[in-house]
Amino acid sequence: MKALNSILIISIIAIVIASCNSNLNNANKQIIGVKAYEVPTDINATLNEWKELNFNTVFISKEIALNTEFVTKAKQNNIKLFLIAPIFYNPDALQKHPEWYAIKSNGKKAQADWVEFVCPSQTEYIHQLTDSLKNLVKNTKVDGISLDFIRHFLYWEMVTPQTNPDSIPNTCFCEKCVNEFEKKYGLTIPKNNTIEVSNFIISNYNNEWTEFKQWQIESTVAYLVNEIKKTNPDIKINLHAVPWLVSNYNGSIYSKAGQNIKNLSKYVDYISPMLYHHMTHNSTMWIKQTIDSMNRYAPDKIIPSIQVLKEYRTAGISDKEFEESLNNSLAKPSLGVILWSWDQLKTSKSKKQIIKKQIK
Repeated sequence: MKALNSILIISIIAIVIASCNSNLNNANKQIIGVKAYEVPTDINATLNEWKELNFNTVFISKEIALNTEFVTKAKQNNIKLFLIAPIFYNPDALQKHPEWYAIKSNGKKAQADWVEFVCPSQTEYIHQLTDSLKNLVKNTKVDGISLDFIRHFLYWEMVTPQTNPDSIPNTCFCEKCVNEFEKKYGLTIPKNNTIEVSNFIISNYNNEWTEFKQWQIESTVAYLVNEIKKTNPDIKINLHAVPWLVSNYNGSIYSKAGQNIKNLSKYVDYISPMLYHHMTHNSTMWIKQTIDSMNRYAPDKIIPSIQVLKEYRTAGISDKEFEESLNNSLAKPSLGVILWSWDQLKTSKSKKQIIKKQIK
């Protein structure tokens, strides 16, 4: 009997140890990342600090990706690099080709403050962008591509829970998009001016228009991913998502942004909702609630991005609030966290201490 008890105790201890090891392995597999946009002045010191903060992935700008010294040293430190690729946000391209602007329902260009969007029907632009991304993948040897601004025009950063959904702009009503919409659905749209065209479409074919906008974004993602993987079949793909659920703003994630997370998740490895709670006047619990809801559409692919310091508001983010947002972002079923951004975090000693405490 004693022998049997001893065997039982040993078995239980083995199971506990195995469970702990499993949890440790799961923790190590989490993506702990940060967004960085400028080449660090002292690359070695920055990489050492990132290791102290347990960052294993950095989402970088084109400028950083082209810095050979940075890329080489990051890889030597086992840090994976994802190139942030803005898709329809491209002020430089629009300055050269103003005819590429997406058009709002009121006939005006898709502009708001710094946000300027290319029309998703501009195939010439898409092909040029794709060639550029393929060259960057080939020449920089990044581990992943992070598709950003892969949606219709929105200034979602300024949308709060109190925002009237009707005030969120609807695009793109340029001649090219309207013609493509007609062809896809076998329709004839009376073409007088943009306001009348948009009113006619929204009044008579709003469901088809919403479906069309989702198709535009999905087909672009499918094309980009297919082409990029021709250069590197093993490259990982992340997609930045507007942090709205279908139940928010009368389904504007579909009808305005054109992002259908369930459909888009088929083409990518990760979905990264930009859960900037403070900016959008939401609670820290909103982060966990949104992750849980999005995970139903894209199981085991959600990596939330959270903000470190204030943006568009005078009130700051307290350390307690930041710790809560970090904990909510790391809770299952999240695959990790992406901090926005290093430029903000590097000046905050207290928030670095929180990261060290919570991420080990």
